[in-house]
Amino acid sequence: MKKNFRFCPFCGGALEKKREGAFKRLFCARCKEAFYNNPVPAVAVAVLKEGRVLMVKRKINPCRGMWCLPGGFIEGNESIESAAKRELFEETGQRARKITILSAKRENTLIFGSIIVIGVSAEGISGRLKAGDDASDAVYFEAGKPPLIPFASHRLALREALKRDRAEKDAAG
Repeated sequence: MKKNFRFCPFCGGALEKKREGAFKRLFCARCKEAFYNNPVPAVAVAVLKEGRVLMVKRKINPCRGMWCLPGGFIEGNESIESAAKRELFEETGQRARKITILSAKRENTLIFGSIIVIGVSAEGISGRLKAGDDASDAVYFEAGKPPLIPFASHRLALREALKRDRAEKDAAG
């Protein structure tokens, strides 16, 4: 959730905005502590299989009812790889053996503020396909003609996964 502090959590002093270089930041008037507006990390998982891409239909807002890559927020104790594997399994029932980082894109959200979505590809897929958690459906679509994807970070991750897949196929001959 977006944190809108008005008072310093360290000393209780009033917070005020000040310019620091190119950024406006909150500073405590009393103890001078700075508060940074850091992005929240998330993952988007691209699974390609036989020319198709795995997508989930969102069960929750934002963009409820639209299709996107499986994904979600990285928990405090998780690596990118473990978060990607967890989100993939929770939303699709699919397990991944290997995760490869493809992209990173910052997006602004109303609820969470700034987020950074790390696009990954997942390989070595196993398990029974079944929608769960934040997904109402999980389907493999033709990779070249997926449904409209509302998130730029997911479109970027899919583009990078397709580019990597083509390069690997070209290298294999």
